[in-house]
Amino acid sequence: MSIGWSGRQAGATLVTLAAIGVTLAACSRKAATAESPLPAEIHGQALAATHVGEEAAKILEGLHGRAVGSDVNWVGVYGTMETPTLVYVSRFTTADAARTELDAMVARIDSGTAGFGHHTSFTSGDRTVHMVFGQGMVHYFWQQDGDLWWLGAPPMIARVELSELLKVPADSVPELGVPIRPAPAPGGKP
Repeated sequence: MSIGWSGRQAGATLVTLAAIGVTLAACSRKAATAESPLPAEIHGQALAATHVGEEAAKILEGLHGRAVGSDVNWVGVYGTMETPTLVYVSRFTTADAARTELDAMVARIDSGTAGFGHHTSFTSGDRTVHMVFGQGMVHYFWQQDGDLWWLGAPPMIARVELSELLKVPADSVPELGVPIRPAPAPGGKP
């Protein structure tokens, strides 16, 4: 005995599957937004724009010049366009996958090919927090379980914003150590 589908049954099945796919995609987008780790504000600056999922992944891919390999991404913009604070969060399936990406980021920065300089790090609780300078901002990045966090902030408020994201007192975050060149000696030689 053979079981055959009529054109009408096949068409109805395809419409049903398409509806399920659209519904699941919408639920996934809604879930990603609902689960967002981005705070509503940082240091009194409201979350002005949020990018989630594929849109955020494209932003991160543009910054990295390659796919980041994370499962879900968020990009938050706080403050104004003149002095924005940017928070990027990439969620990986496992903490090991996040660690691999973090290690690759550190290697690119330390090689001098990432456009950031003066890489340092410190420990806050059970996290190693990395700090770099670039593009007129102070940047901090760290791993928290399966998430990679990146904060890019204006130097005068970066330390306080980081303390808020880490949920630690501001005085537990080291002072910024901007390397300073000695002033030139008379005659133009340092």
